[in-house]
This record gives sequence, C-alpha cells and structure tokens, in this order.
Amino acid sequence: MAKKYWIVLKCKRRVQVSYHDWKWARAYRWSMHTKGYAQRHVWHTDPTQPRGGRSETRLLHRDISERMTGRKIRRDRLVDHKNRKRHDNRRENLRQVTVKTNNLKAVTPVKLEEF
Repeated sequence: MAKKYWIVLKCKRRVQVSYHDWKWARAYRWSMHTKGYAQRHVWHTDPTQPRGGRSETRLLHRDISERMTGRKIRRDRLVDHKNRKRHDNRRENLRQVTVKTNNLKAVTPVKLEEF
C-alpha cells in the first residue's frame, strides 16, 4: 500500500496530496474554502502590477493541476475530483474537464463521506 501524504489546514482538517505536491504545498499556509476546498491567499504587494496591493485566492486542486500541465488552466475548463472527494488532491484523482462534462457527473448519485 502506498504511503499517504497530508497537508494540515488551519482548521486542523487534512487534505491528501501526491508526494511531489506535498513537498511544494507544505511551504504554504492552507485554510478551508467555504465550499470545502483547500485554499491559500497570495498577496500582490507591488501596486504597479496587475492586482497590485490585493490578495488572490488560490485553490489547491487548481494549483496542482497547473503544476501537472505546466501552464494555466483555460477559462473553459474546470478541475474535477474523479472520486468527488474534495479533500483528495492526489494527481491521479484530478483531471481538467469542460463544464458540460463536469455537469454530467452531477446527475449520478453519490454517497457523501466524512473525512
């Protein structure tokens, strides 16, 4: 059985990640988004740059997907958790899909599990 790698959020909940992302993600402070995703805030301090002087919310599963592909996620794409568990951010559980594909999955019943 493979070893599991976890990131502990500020609220003491844990999210699972792959080893390569665990090394990167543990350098940041993560919290729980209102919709149940892991998030971090990036502060842009240079007022001459776009978003200067403001913060940006970055979601862990989107950051990992961008790290996997090496580029930003297209506007017409979402990052989907294949097993529907928002705390499972392993690379093999994430995929980029269109909104239509993601909505098709929503009509299939799923058993909600606590983590």
